[in-house]
Amino acid sequence: MPSDEIRLQGDVPVATTASQEDYLEALHVLADGCGAVRSVDVAHRLGVSRASVSKALHGLRESGFVLQERYGTVRLTDEGRRRASEVRSCHTMIRRFLIEILGLPEAIADRDACRMEHGLDEETRKRWTAYVAGVLAGADPRVPPVVRSPDTDGGPDAVGETP
Repeated sequence: MPSDEIRLQGDVPVATTASQEDYLEALHVLADGCGAVRSVDVAHRLGVSRASVSKALHGLRESGFVLQERYGTVRLTDEGRRRASEVRSCHTMIRRFLIEILGLPEAIADRDACRMEHGLDEETRKRWTAYVAGVLAGADPRVPPVVRSPDTDGGPDAVGETP
């Protein structure tokens, strides 16, 4: 999803910003296994102040992505977990592409994946993920992957794909 994705909370549109996505991704990684995260851990992971985390968490609570009791631990909501998982998956795919296909060093790949993950349209992300998976499995990198669209009769999408 692009970084300016608009979703609805009731009848009110709520934008997902790149900054929110960074916080959601950090919460997702830190919560792995335990579910609850301390804001100080988020601050350390992202290299920001605790005040910045507090402000960001307020926005994420207002958008329905996290739950937090006053001065307590933070938990992702189902919607927050879904969005964080999408962002993390996109980051992982881009990172693998940069390291395993382009041969970039891990530090550069991590930094660039963080920048790139926020600007992709969902369709671009799906096709790029299919391409990376195919190439890593030995497919010809010159042949675009077939991506099935759930909105059609099950056939390949029409844009530049081979059946």
